Amino acid sequence: MTLHDDAQDAVFLEGMRFYAFHGVNAAEQELGQRFIVDVALYTNLRPAGRSDDLADTINYSSVYKRVRAVVEGPPRRLIETLAEDLAAMLLAEFPAQRVVVTVRKPEAPLRGAMLDAAGVRIDRRRPAARRPARHPGTGRPDVRRSLLRPERRPRGDPERDLP
Repeated sequence: MTLHDDAQDAVFLEGMRFYAFHGVNAAEQELGQRFIVDVALYTNLRPAGRSDDLADTINYSSVYKRVRAVVEGPPRRLIETLAEDLAAMLLAEFPAQRVVVTVRKPEAPLRGAMLDAAGVRIDRRRPAARRPARHPGTGRPDVRRSLLRPERRPRGDPERDLP
């Protein structure tokens, strides 16, 4: 099974409702408003499906508690920032390879607008592991060179300019 196949499985929570004080307008920051949040955490659920053990999956009760803490925590001006903070937290604290976060404002202050909600949806992935440096003569992984900071690698090193 490839990583791509594993990433098709997801634990998700949809329609989480919170009251918070995010927004650009002074009234949003002072009075607050409702926010509706959806999250999907993509990971291989096959081990949990086979074992029937909570330890082999992502506990959605824990996800809910952490999402609530972020949404109801310090206010952000933009819901884009809120979504990014949620995605970063989910990738840092749960074994997901990818997360999709949707933040909706059902009472978005849009004069004359008739809509169910305004919002953002972001899709973030765990950063790929950096490949080890290769020995210039053999092409095999060179652990000693991988441990050197880029500025301390020998001159002429083909790995020197890699991020």
